[in-house]
Amino acid sequence: MKRDKQISFRVSQSEYEKIKELKQGMTIGRYVRESALSKKMKQIPELNQRAYFELSKLNSNLNQLMAKVNQGETELVKDAYDQVLELRKNLIGLKG
Repeated sequence: MKRDKQISFRVSQSEYEKIKELKQGMTIGRYVRESALSKKMKQIPELNQRAYFELSKLNSNLNQLMAKVNQGETELVKDAYDQVLELRKNLIGLKG
């Protein structure tokens, strides 16, 4: 089989060392290819995808909130708390 496509990605030093340890005489490319193609990835449920998206937005909001708190503005804390509480309720199926 002709392999004419290249995939490039970065790993941390510890990930690199772990791959080198696990490759057992194979090239890193072969090890990564066989590892990726031999395992069926778990499908992330749609609910979790939506929750992840909401958590990402909330993380951004919290970063902005912390910047404001560090500047002495604290009135936004209640709003952030309410958002976290609402997301928690949605994750376990409670409404309102």
